[in-house]
Formats: sequence, C-alpha cells, structure tokens
Amino acid sequence: MLYQQFINRMYGRQAKIEAIAKKIAEKKIDFNSKFFIFWRNFLTFI
Repeated sequence: MLYQQFINRMYGRQAKIEAIAKKIAEKKIDFNSKFFIFWRNFLTFI
C-alpha cells in the first residue's frame, strides 16, 4: 500500500512538471512566432 502511494505521488509530481514544462514551451513558441511575424513585417517595411 505504501509503495502504491509512493508511485502515485511520483507520477503526480511528474505530471505536474510536464504540464508546467508544456505551458512554458507553448509560451516560448508563441513569443517566437510573434517575434518572427514582427521581424518579417519590420523587414518588409524597410
């Protein structure tokens, strides 16, 4: 029983870490795409 609780806790923590990492990655991708669009527009205006 204790072993099962340990496994559940480890998986729960892993899932939280993965969710946070996913959010960070999505924000980075979003920022990069916005920056890329801005840079492309900036270059076309020159």
